[in-house]
Amino acid sequence: MKFDDGISALPLWIDGRAYLNVAEDFADVRNVRTGEIIYHVPLCGPEEAERALAAARRALSDWAMLAETARRSRIAAWGNALEELREHFAQILMVETGVSIAEAEDEITRAVEWLYRPPGVSCPAGGGIVALYLGTEMPLVNAARTLSLSLGSGATAVVKPASSAPSAVFALIELSAHAGMPPGVVNLIHGEDAALDAIAGQPGVLPARAEKCLCAAFPRPPSSSAPTDSQQFPGNFGCFGMA
Repeated sequence: MKFDDGISALPLWIDGRAYLNVAEDFADVRNVRTGEIIYHVPLCGPEEAERALAAARRALSDWAMLAETARRSRIAAWGNALEELREHFAQILMVETGVSIAEAEDEITRAVEWLYRPPGVSCPAGGGIVALYLGTEMPLVNAARTLSLSLGSGATAVVKPASSAPSAVFALIELSAHAGMPPGVVNLIHGEDAALDAIAGQPGVLPARAEKCLCAAFPRPPSSSAPTDSQQFPGNFGCFGMA
């Protein structure tokens, strides 16, 4: 979908496919170095948020019933796919977040490491739905980190990236389908207050921002597959709502 200015709209990702909605308002995504508009993103409302949550709920049972090793195998394949497209993702990060090539490469490396995380170290979220809100700082590694831990535990997810820097996260979510992730396990919407309010108002879903999730406290996955007590993430886990 393109506007009269020739600039494309960045779609949503719901139930394993790109989803273009007719929104009343759009936000501009700009090249932070030049100020040039590179995409428009739809500012979603309750309808799109509920559609994404419904897809996550439909996928939840089958995904949670898979053995953890099977879930981890799918997530590791996702990491392989990201590694293969490293250069493409680095360019997106540099344009939208203003990082250097070295910083972009480091972020991708860390994201891949999180997707390669071995079985046995995860968040206590089986049977839940993650509502993940991302900011503009290290969006790729924050998405990979939280999704690796939560999906590995059997949860499904709805992700809302920052409207000013959504492209790397959208590309990562789209890549999940090419890596064999079942439809509905991970979904993505755009928007601001209306989308967030719609998610927050849903029973059984407890939204949180990535920097407030306990799993975000660990900058890199451990080298050993044997978790320590701190890696078991005991206590309340803020970014999960148990269905």
